[in-house]
Amino acid sequence: MIKALTIKKMAQLPYTEKLGDLKTLSMFYDPADDQVILNSDHENYEIYNMLAASYLTADCDKRERFKAKIQSRFPEEIDLLEKVIQIRLKKELNNPERIKNQYKKEFKMIGNQTAFWEHLDLIDAIEAVEKNSIFALTYAFNWGYIQGIKAERAKRKKVSL
Repeated sequence: MIKALTIKKMAQLPYTEKLGDLKTLSMFYDPADDQVILNSDHENYEIYNMLAASYLTADCDKRERFKAKIQSRFPEEIDLLEKVIQIRLKKELNNPERIKNQYKKEFKMIGNQTAFWEHLDLIDAIEAVEKNSIFALTYAFNWGYIQGIKAERAKRKKVSL
């Protein structure tokens, strides 16, 4: 999202003293509102508005071509817009709703497993040893993988008998 503010309105924002001279500032990013703020009093406001709108809505290939043509003229602005895109991508990748929808089938399969309840003591032990650690997830995954291997071996052994 892009928002245009006058110098007077930008000066009222709590963090603008860190931005330097607002008269020469073309744009900045407000992470709290996830907005690119444009200085509507800047002499090149229209150019910056088109630049930001075009760049932020373009796909990756189009951005690369765009960047190759204009980065030498607008290096700080392109760097800022690239950082905004990276921040937004990271937020989207970590969005719990997106993850739930993307892995809906897998979560349903996991939810139907009874092994979890049968081995709750092991899961509690893993959590006690590795509190809030990625290793707890790794141990649980490895344990599940080993259980799957054991089940497959038992199935093959039963068929061969």
